[in-house]
Amino acid sequence: MDEEGWEIVKPYITDKKVNYRILAGDDSTAQLYGGVDSLPTTFLIDKNGMIAGVHVGLVSKSEYEKDILALLGAPAGK
Repeated sequence: MDEEGWEIVKPYITDKKVNYRILAGDDSTAQLYGGVDSLPTTFLIDKNGMIAGVHVGLVSKSEYEKDILALLGAPAGK
């Protein structure tokens, strides 16, 4: 959804050492996910490929960790 394209996004994710999948989509991609009204919007996808959670706006690392651990079935705080 970045208007400047993948050429801008790729150096950022390399610099930040992002080790998870990134989807660079357009408006039609956003509609497949139920619409994206704000950026950043992060979708948490479960092991079956289903949307398990959505975060709109900036979210803390601890919030992501809590949600990911819940998806993995791990006890919180570990």
